[in-house]
Amino acid sequence: MKLKVIQLNFGYGGGSASACIYGPEPADVFARRPQLAIHINFSLHRDQPDFESATQDLVTLPIETATPFLCVGFLSDPPMHTDRDLNWPHPSEYRHKLTQAIAKMVSVAIQTSDADCHG
Repeated sequence: MKLKVIQLNFGYGGGSASACIYGPEPADVFARRPQLAIHINFSLHRDQPDFESATQDLVTLPIETATPFLCVGFLSDPPMHTDRDLNWPHPSEYRHKLTQAIAKMVSVAIQTSDADCHG
């Protein structure tokens, strides 16, 4: 499974991101490559929030700040840009991987922002 983060928006305690899982290479250059689009939103929390495990993941950010929790919400039915006959991975196969990737990017953004403010 090849998971690619396409876009990340972050600021003021939260944000959103888009990622794709690509299907097989198309037969020719005129065919669109099949993909599963994954859209998420996320928010930072100082204290551990309640969350819905069916549609959200919660991780502790690997930084020492006053906002260590990242709550990531997943769109429940991601759009598929292909016919539905293609066998796509179950959300349990990509949710943790995507949550960890977003947590790393947000951690770097926070640390970079803190360095800019104090540097």
